[in-house]
Amino acid sequence: SGASDHFINRSDLISDFKDFSTPLKILVAKNGEYISATKKGVLHVVSDKGIQGILEDVLYCPEVPHNLLSVTRMRESGLTIIFDKKGVVISKNNKILME
Repeated sequence: SGASDHFINRSDLISDFKDFSTPLKILVAKNGEYISATKKGVLHVVSDKGIQGILEDVLYCPEVPHNLLSVTRMRESGLTIIFDKKGVVISKNNKILME
């Protein structure tokens, strides 16, 4: 997605979370409104190939209708993201992690 951070709408999916003393306001580019993140934490993921990974600083935001991954943050962590007509391929060091 074009999200600047990773967002999830279920707090039970994150671990090692930290509550924000004041909710973090996030501007939604699509409509100019704000949503609020109330905590951040770690999300453990498993790809369709059984490869395990960790996403850090994932924001819990109950207002988002869908969980969102930040392509920018994934690229900054060393992943290669390729979108094509069939979907998306995520790889690292030429090893496919997820299709």
